[in-house]
Amino acid sequence: MHAQTTTASKPAAQRQERTEIETRRFYLSHLCQPKGRGSWLFETRAGAVVFHHNGTYGEAKKAAIAYGTENGIDVLYTCP
Repeated sequence: MHAQTTTASKPAAQRQERTEIETRRFYLSHLCQPKGRGSWLFETRAGAVVFHHNGTYGEAKKAAIAYGTENGIDVLYTCP
C-alpha cells in the first residue's frame, strides 16, 4: 500500500520571530524617543506606511508588533 500525502497533512509554515520596532528615524527627526499620547504611524524599510494607531506610544508599539508579526514583517519604523 502506498501512503498518500495531501497538502492538509503538511506542517504549517513556521511563524517568524516577533517584529522589531526601530525608533532611530524618529529620534533623528525629534531628538527624543517617542512617548506620550498621539497618532502613531509605522512604516516598512521601503517607507510605506502600513500601520496607524491613536493612543499612547506603548499601546501603539504593542499593536504594531502584533500586526507586523502576523503579517510577516521583520521590522517596522516609528514614523517621524
